[in-house]
Amino acid sequence: MIDSTTPTTEQNQPGLANKRSRFFATLCFALVGLLVLTGALGVWLTSSESGARFALSTLGTLTGFQFKGISGTLNHLLSIQHVEMRNTEMEISADDVELQWQPGALFGHHIHLDFLRINSLELALAGGKGQTVKLPGSLRLPELIKQIAADQLVVHQFRLADLDSSGQRSHVQVFSELKAVVAIDSANYAVQLSGVTPWGNAQLKGELGAAAPFNVQAQINWLGLAIQQHGVAIPRTSVIGTVTGTLSRLHIQAQLDTLGSDSESVQESTRQSIAKSVIPRVKASGQVNVVLTPFATLPLDSVQFDLISINPASFYKDAPNADLQLKADLRLAGNLQTPRLSGHVYAANSRPAPWNSGGIPVTVFDTDLSLSKHELNWKNAKIKLDGKGSASGAGEVIFSDGNVPPASTQIA
Repeated sequence: MIDSTTPTTEQNQPGLANKRSRFFATLCFALVGLLVLTGALGVWLTSSESGARFALSTLGTLTGFQFKGISGTLNHLLSIQHVEMRNTEMEISADDVELQWQPGALFGHHIHLDFLRINSLELALAGGKGQTVKLPGSLRLPELIKQIAADQLVVHQFRLADLDSSGQRSHVQVFSELKAVVAIDSANYAVQLSGVTPWGNAQLKGELGAAAPFNVQAQINWLGLAIQQHGVAIPRTSVIGTVTGTLSRLHIQAQLDTLGSDSESVQESTRQSIAKSVIPRVKASGQVNVVLTPFATLPLDSVQFDLISINPASFYKDAPNADLQLKADLRLAGNLQTPRLSGHVYAANSRPAPWNSGGIPVTVFDTDLSLSKHELNWKNAKIKLDGKGSASGAGEVIFSDGNVPPASTQIA
């Protein structure tokens, strides 16, 4: 006999269904609420100044950077009065930073900066003496990032310095008006760069492969400043060239031209009077081909140059006057432990003159030359003198712990 008061399975079904419906409805409302809350939080982070401060404060906690004077929003124009980070290896600080980017690009795994402008940037790096620079395994972006683009990067003043163990800075170099456009994807880095360095104005446009062998292709345009230091004067120089090859083997081809006035005054140190001679200004020029191997024991694989109209007196006030053509073809020789550059050097003087009149009495100097880290030597040297005289010889200079002893020379 069945008790009529005991509920059957059929009678329980509606109650279970109602409970399940209420559970799923509650779960849906919770998920919607969470999405709304997340969206509101995202809007707050990206569209309010307080959100930007919170985001940068969190970033500072994770990375060690400190941010001061934050204004603006993450999804529009963000301004920061001061940014700094200090540790034993590096000190970096920046003033008056302005940033505008496109947060929506993140959904496509892109990072896109409309502009990043910094009024003043300082970077001090601890010395890396004794550390061997190694070729990177890869320069590819992380898998989550497909592309990085910066339409405008500007640093009005950049100070680079060495940092010692006591925190003191030295060897400060000042750069100004640095500007760059950068585009990076999974296969390639493309950069346009210009700026003023302590040695002149530079422009570079190039591409670098993100994977081995890291192919390089670049165009360089350099306008050097006239520099005088320790009695040596380097005239204003223009260099236009290309860089090709790979990161481990860079081939540089350049056209070099000195710039200056139409005449120059050269003080003749051998004269007893204080009279000066004015000689026609001949602008030096020529072509240079260099193969650099930055990660090798000797960072030079070959050097070739052909220069004309070189006057030593243009570079050093007490040097004699001459009109020189200089040619060299030096290539890597030796082994990995003791590499050296060996080859041929030729010099011709189209304006020979006696030593006592402020000139060089040599018309041709022709020799085989070898240069290593510790030694410079020349052999089979042939010297032709003004007046049809000649000489031959050999010699060497040995470098030891930074000291250069007198050269050993034999002349016949």
